[in-house]
Amino acid sequence: MNLRYILFASLAFAITYIITPFIMRVALEIGAFDHPEERRVNKTSVPNIGGLAIFVGFITAFVFSEELSREMLGIILGGTLMLIMGFVDSIVGLKALPKLISQVIGALVLISFGVKIDILSNPIDGVYALGDLSVPLTIIWVVGMTNVINFIDGLDGLAAGIVSISSGVLAVIAFLTGRPEILPMAMYLGASSLAFLRYNYHPAQIFMGDAGSQFLGFVLAGMAILGTLKSAAFISLLIPILAVGVPIIDTALVVLKRAKNKQKVYLADREHLHHLFLGQGYDQKKAVLMMYALNLILGVVAIISTQVTKTQSIFLFVLAVLFMISIRNVTFKTKKEIKK
Repeated sequence: MNLRYILFASLAFAITYIITPFIMRVALEIGAFDHPEERRVNKTSVPNIGGLAIFVGFITAFVFSEELSREMLGIILGGTLMLIMGFVDSIVGLKALPKLISQVIGALVLISFGVKIDILSNPIDGVYALGDLSVPLTIIWVVGMTNVINFIDGLDGLAAGIVSISSGVLAVIAFLTGRPEILPMAMYLGASSLAFLRYNYHPAQIFMGDAGSQFLGFVLAGMAILGTLKSAAFISLLIPILAVGVPIIDTALVVLKRAKNKQKVYLADREHLHHLFLGQGYDQKKAVLMMYALNLILGVVAIISTQVTKTQSIFLFVLAVLFMISIRNVTFKTKKEIKK
């Protein structure tokens, strides 16, 4: 691993760590707060633009350490758009449609810079060139990943910790599989998110807000395309799902449940796994640590999957999904028993 990457990852960590208190003061000046309400777990008003600190640390390290490729520039520009829209949402509040439109535009920015899913494969018939399906599939992936991180940003330190773990997993996979184009990006994103945890872990002094969650989700989506989904190997479809396993699989299961019950899939609720943990009586710290542990387990499975046969990788993926389903089912049943 290039020593420069480690040094600039340390720079990303240091800048985010140092600048976050300044962002907290800015939030105080402009009135950017999340106030207590029914769906929120915070009992006091908390600054909600902490994503700016993660962005500054990440961008500073990346710009000074790398000659930007066309693809990396596309990820940074699209991520910046997500940050701006998230910041506006934190200040004035935006409806779902403008946010969705901005996410689609961000995905189109990626595509225009050559970051798109060109091929997929399956274990039977080999590689498929997606052709005209490349653009809509890329948009679905980017919008989905962006919102997945936003959905889990519901407990102190949860989203930042999950992104730190997922970025670390993607960095290890990039190193093991020889994908240097995403190794520094994964390291810098993970380092910035980890530094932010100093202020975001329970009891949180600041939230990342939509500015942070949308930026992080977008960059993770772009890294996954560059580092794994552009590969012709079948496991390329599975690695990013496992690397960001807990929020992706949990959100997918929630959406499927809503669709089965003929409910609107985009409405907010308290059926995500971290909500179920709270419903069991766990406090925020324990619930978050359990989510960390689950994502770390799936991340290790993702790493192992790059080093085994195709059949074994498919088996591991199925096992991971069944594991998540069983965790949700057990937790949900326990929650109902506690209510009784």
